[in-house]
Amino acid sequence: MKTILSAFMIALGASAAAAATFDDRATFLAQSGSFIEHTDPFSDFTVTTPAGSSINSGFSTFTDKFVPNPYVIVNGVENVDIALSFATSIFAFGMDVFEPQNSTATFNGCNVGTCVESTFQLSFLSGASVVDTITFSPDNEILDFIGYTSAVAFDRIEIRETIGTNDNEFFGNFVTSTTPVSAVPLPAGLPLLLAGMGVFAVLRRRR
Repeated sequence: MKTILSAFMIALGASAAAAATFDDRATFLAQSGSFIEHTDPFSDFTVTTPAGSSINSGFSTFTDKFVPNPYVIVNGVENVDIALSFATSIFAFGMDVFEPQNSTATFNGCNVGTCVESTFQLSFLSGASVVDTITFSPDNEILDFIGYTSAVAFDRIEIRETIGTNDNEFFGNFVTSTTPVSAVPLPAGLPLLLAGMGVFAVLRRRR
């Protein structure tokens, strides 16, 4: 019973940290805090790529999905590092991702013969420390949104394509918040539940 209770409390601690993900931009923006929509993210972020990937210099003309905002397109496997150019850390980050389902036959195609469904790992870091890691598989042929909020500040985001190939996905319409996210309140009935579990443990031990 102790082990179960400890695991239960660990789960509660994770929820109380107020980390949350969103797949809808409007819901994400409706959260408490002041959000900044970066219409020119390349003046606010340092966007780089690790070995095996590179920023495509033609990013401003390849797709019309992000007009008029700029976006990131990567040559090679779509691995991207996004670091803040301003000094203040952030508590929330969101972006649109466009994953084509069609090949080079269309203007917004994946630029290979067969488009591959991609899965991305997003890591949120504060300096060298990893604050949290999530996975994201975008829907095809739409601007699919991914948003993340945290009670712990971070200043860098690493995007890694864990499933996929060099078939063009696009990242843009970045939004951030420098306002700390409040901890999630514990359920009102939680003290009664914990007390009941304690009584159950005592009775079971006596039997």
